[in-house]
Amino acid sequence: MEMLELEVFSQDRNMAVVRLPGRRTPGSVVPADSLRHLCFLAESIRDRVREDHDRDLGDDAQELYELLLARLRAFEEATRDLTYAPSGTFPRFPG
Repeated sequence: MEMLELEVFSQDRNMAVVRLPGRRTPGSVVPADSLRHLCFLAESIRDRVREDHDRDLGDDAQELYELLLARLRAFEEATRDLTYAPSGTFPRFPG
């Protein structure tokens, strides 16, 4: 882990906005438990859309799910040595 100074635009505990050194644009910090919930919702939408056979919507839902899941996995990998772990059991990781 590395300690950095960040530009902080908002310290809202669930929707902080910061700019990392070297970045032109600020970013939104998504807490792990919120990210896990977003993954669960995207997975649920994807599964329900598949049942309705709307291929374009299903493809968009799949892409959203994969992007959120990749961020959650990156978080978990980056924090695997810390004692903190996001709560909850979602999403169900495929394979």
